[in-house]
Amino acid sequence: MEKRIFLSLLIVICLLITGCGSKKEKEPTPDDLEPEYIEVKSVKIPDVSNLSVDEAIKKLNKSGFVNIAVETIKESSKTIEEGNVIKTTPAAGRSVKTNTAITLYESIGNLEYTVEDYTGKNYIEIETLLKNNYGINVIIEKKDSSGNYGAQEIIDQSVKKGTTLNKGDSIILYISNQNLQYPDMISEGWEEKDVQQFCEKYELNCTIEKVEDSNYDSGTIIYQSRSPKTPITAKETLRIKIAK
Repeated sequence: MEKRIFLSLLIVICLLITGCGSKKEKEPTPDDLEPEYIEVKSVKIPDVSNLSVDEAIKKLNKSGFVNIAVETIKESSKTIEEGNVIKTTPAAGRSVKTNTAITLYESIGNLEYTVEDYTGKNYIEIETLLKNNYGINVIIEKKDSSGNYGAQEIIDQSVKKGTTLNKGDSIILYISNQNLQYPDMISEGWEEKDVQQFCEKYELNCTIEKVEDSNYDSGTIIYQSRSPKTPITAKETLRIKIAK
């Protein structure tokens, strides 16, 4: 009898020391789960075309999407006005996880360009126009010509007049296969930006000085150190004076 009482007391003491049976095991909460065990919902991507970028982001956020590209991709569009969303990647209507990265394509308007006849025009001016204003890739190549063309004049082109080009399309402008020569910047009415582009194109060291001269309008080039038709050599210095 005494032995049984002693054993019972021993068991009670053991339970009190170890805490065995005193508490139920805590149920795991979502915060306790590893990320890979948390279920991510699948949602259909809403159509955000023709909305502004801000409106599109709000609509996607409202649908549960949070991983949206901050830097949108810009494209030309004939139908979507500038600044609005053309489409998304992945496309609208697809069911994807709400943590899927979504890229917005923002319209820069209709940059469709109709090619003109550039024969006889200054290739630097045309190249600058097509590249900067319409995003067209311009390639300059030389070829033989029987005509009396200047060193900067276009003698032919790869795309015919009237053809429509879009951003990213290419055109080849051909100039006469002769030693490149300095143009007459004074008589041709060049501006300061034209000179800078010319010097950058041919890797020239360009020095531009602005001088007081009441005989000329402000911005007029009144002096160039390299005479017209002088061969161009890279790294040489061209000095220009402009009336201010």
